[in-house]
Amino acid sequence: MIRGTTQQILLPPLLRTDWDAAEASVPDVLELRNGTMTLRGQWRKRPGFARHSTAGTEAITALIPEDTGYVISGQTVYRLGETTAITTLSGNERATWAVDKGTVLLTNGGVPIALNSDDETITLVSDAPAQFIETLDSYVLLAPYGNPTRFRWSAAGNRNSYPPANFNDVLRERGSIRMMKKLRRELYFFCDHHIEIWVDVGGELVWGRRDVIRKGTPAGHSVVVANDTLYWYGDDGDFYGLNANQAQNISQVIRATLDTIASSNRAAIYGFDCRAEHVIRWFAPIEGLCFTYDYVHNVWWFDDSWHNGPIRLPIASYMELDGRAYMGDYNATGRVYTWS
Repeated sequence: MIRGTTQQILLPPLLRTDWDAAEASVPDVLELRNGTMTLRGQWRKRPGFARHSTAGTEAITALIPEDTGYVISGQTVYRLGETTAITTLSGNERATWAVDKGTVLLTNGGVPIALNSDDETITLVSDAPAQFIETLDSYVLLAPYGNPTRFRWSAAGNRNSYPPANFNDVLRERGSIRMMKKLRRELYFFCDHHIEIWVDVGGELVWGRRDVIRKGTPAGHSVVVANDTLYWYGDDGDFYGLNANQAQNISQVIRATLDTIASSNRAAIYGFDCRAEHVIRWFAPIEGLCFTYDYVHNVWWFDDSWHNGPIRLPIASYMELDGRAYMGDYNATGRVYTWS
């Protein structure tokens, strides 16, 4: 384990066939923990937390880096740094959000809403709840809709109109839509055991299925857009990255630790792109684990200490706004932190 700050470590390989790591005075593998790596490949200790503000008294389930920033405490929405609630979402899931013409759109398994710059809320559609929301081209898309494999979309250029004919279904393969994400001009539906790529084909059909990837996820909020691609926790217990429309396993080196996550807890895994550090942090909150993946250097390490004890890193949400990183507390405190 490396603690503190180390500038550079160089351990050249020994070309021997009788190498016995257990008897070596210098290990052939160094375990990195609780830090980050610079673009030059130098190890740097992770800073601690400094309290920025408090919003409500619940866990901070989402941070939204739009306008001056939004905070969702439990299911209640606040402006970053303010204590007066704007609105309360009607669902009970972790919120997803999108932006349409400068307006923030929100849903959390309940009624989707629009939140304009004056903090006025407008119901987008009230006839069915939705867990995920995205915008692509001139459409607002909602999923699931009515059943766990269906999605719907707005009229072109009108987020307040959802014609009855504007829906379609992903393949029914023993699963549900677990997440909906856009990457460039493609729409990705992450299901239990596969991923579908849909594109805008125009005309009356509007959306058409372009490809299917046979590697789904039990944990929709593990899906992260980062490094101009997609990463996720797979249905077989490994982490994957999208490479030329193929699922590429990136987590073989930490598989033993991944196997400690109980199968019943895998759906709870979530993650964020910490872009300033060029890493993704994935959390298995029930086990108290944080897996950190540096997608520039293709290196893994663990973030699992808080003050002086090896306990869960208490981050439930993350955003970067105006060059500054913010973390929402996993505990029911309403606290928002920055790096100290």
